[in-house]
Amino acid sequence: MAFRNHQELDVTVIAVAPVGAKAEADGEAGFIDQVKHPSVWDEPVAPPQVGDRLHVVVRLRDAGT
Repeated sequence: MAFRNHQELDVTVIAVAPVGAKAEADGEAGFIDQVKHPSVWDEPVAPPQVGDRLHVVVRLRDAGT
């Protein structure tokens, strides 16, 4: 299943790095830029950790929007 631009889905974080997190949904993996995670702008929110479940909206870099 390829991700579509603006698609909403639930993902599981499978790896973290200082610049973001790798997440997986239905066997497909994607990257969540750290600045898109609420912990960047909301101090009480913990940074992402492996195993976290997140609801995300896909924004493809080459989609032109």
